Amino acid sequence: MNTKNIKIIFSKDMDELLSLNIVKFSIIFFPILFLFILSSVLVISFYQIGHMSSIPLSTFPAGTGDIHNIQIFYYLALNYLILLSVVPLGLSTTIASYSIVGEKQQRTIEPLLATPLDDRDLFFGKLLAPLIPTLIASYISIFIYTIIADYLSSSLGKIIFPDTQWIIIVFIFIPSSTALEILFTLLFSSRVTDPRSAQQISGMIILPIIIVFILSLFYYSYEPILLLILTFSVILADVIIFRIAVRLFDRERIITRWV
Repeated sequence: MNTKNIKIIFSKDMDELLSLNIVKFSIIFFPILFLFILSSVLVISFYQIGHMSSIPLSTFPAGTGDIHNIQIFYYLALNYLILLSVVPLGLSTTIASYSIVGEKQQRTIEPLLATPLDDRDLFFGKLLAPLIPTLIASYISIFIYTIIADYLSSSLGKIIFPDTQWIIIVFIFIPSSTALEILFTLLFSSRVTDPRSAQQISGMIILPIIIVFILSLFYYSYEPILLLILTFSVILADVIIFRIAVRLFDRERIITRWV
């Protein structure tokens, strides 16, 4: 792949995407909403911890202070963190749905497709354009959530994040699952004529798959090895879908047959 071409596509798409009000609104509103909800639930759970002794406890790293309470709080905080990973999935679907079909509607993609640009460069640049702002917005909310969780847990005698599970979820699972969602959206965006159609179709197919992975994290998030295996299966899916998307990409159809 040509790094220069990828940078050109990335810069072009970033400018166009960030000029759309719906994209700017989604980047700001969606992470704030989820952060507020999950942080509020975390705080409420913290003050109800004494009534949660029935929650099944897994093997957590030993801490100081009241071990039983810190285990319960860690259990809750990590699960809420997993739920927070839904933010980049929903956000990336909204942004990526405007990538190809949105450009077709604005009639800005035909000159790009008429160039001898490699399809892999095109798709990789269009993958990065929604991925980078999505991850930036999501990581801001995740890091604020982490600060809140650590502030609360410090009163129990231990700082819970970051740990191995936090690192795997935040820096491997979230980027790879977000990339998978974007690739599906780009794939359907190149086949339909309306951004909402691309968003709905990709959501119907990929979100149930990602939800299964997220639910699986609830069971495997306390075992780093199993969590890594689960997460790297998403990365493998990224590679497979990227190749399928490039192979199915039809320049002639986009240029001549869309109405």
